[in-house]
Amino acid sequence: MHPASLNMSSLSTLLLLLFLFCSGPRANNGQPLIEGCNTVIQEIRRNLEDPTPLPLNSTNKEDRWHLRNISRMQNLNKFLKAADDLTNKGNISSGLKFLKTCLSNEEPTVAPTTTSTPIFIRKGNWDDFRKKLQYYLYILEDSWIQH
Repeated sequence: MHPASLNMSSLSTLLLLLFLFCSGPRANNGQPLIEGCNTVIQEIRRNLEDPTPLPLNSTNKEDRWHLRNISRMQNLNKFLKAADDLTNKGNISSGLKFLKTCLSNEEPTVAPTTTSTPIFIRKGNWDDFRKKLQYYLYILEDSWIQH
């Protein structure tokens, strides 16, 4: 007997169930939504480990600043666009689309800055995409833990 593995169909079903679960009634503190979002973040992280794991701080100082200080939604939109330029990364793209639901239910936690330029991701560059996305996911998770 082989252990169950997530394929594109089961991942889509999982995301749909998470969406249905999260869009229903929530506790006053919003916990079910955050838990569903954290599950999606963990799944995306597993996909980012292909072909090899990256150290957490593999992004440079300027990129970390953009990921921390620019609108989380603006950066998420950049990651969604970049995911479209990568082949065979549909499961990451699906997870990022689900994270839009998480962010749309969150009050802005980033103070406006003098610049509004989101992160730059090199087109079709898997390593650039994944190291920046890995740090971005850390920021999202960290901000949800603090609430």
